[in-house]
Amino acid sequence: MTEIKVLVDKKELRYEGPFRLEEFHGTLMRFFKERHFVQVELRSEEKQHSDGKYFFAEMFPYRKMSDYLRKAFHLEIFMYRLNKKEVVVNGKKETYDFGEIRMLFTVTMFSDWRFRFEKTGFYFFLRALIDKYIRYDIIREMEDEIMKDYIDLQEELKNYLQMTRMKIIEPGVEQARIREAV
Repeated sequence: MTEIKVLVDKKELRYEGPFRLEEFHGTLMRFFKERHFVQVELRSEEKQHSDGKYFFAEMFPYRKMSDYLRKAFHLEIFMYRLNKKEVVVNGKKETYDFGEIRMLFTVTMFSDWRFRFEKTGFYFFLRALIDKYIRYDIIREMEDEIMKDYIDLQEELKNYLQMTRMKIIEPGVEQARIREAV
């Protein structure tokens, strides 16, 4: 059976304020494309309510690191009370979405994801020994790489949201907040 190691479990990122949905989605897709992830969208829902749109997306981008190891992100994106508003930016009227974003990140590493060492008990025992004494450094290095990707993704999303907020300088526009659950 595949061994699944959860490195980050449902870490939350919250944001409230202006953004553009298309640019936000593009930032996510560009990040995973640059790092050669296979992008799988598991579920996507959109509902219209009286106080705005509600949007939910569940994604599972993964990347094969070797025939033995695979890294994956599980993203759950919730967007609440999305309303389009026109805002003056550098003397031009532009349309932005205002609302709340809540993202949950789960980062996992799969070993023996092709079930090659599951045929007999001896192979299973052999895999455990190899992982513990021979491949230890390689597995540790891959874990560090996955965590670097996770930190880079969070920083890229935070930077995009912060830059969008900084573009809009208008009195009366509510200030955006970025919160990270600890």
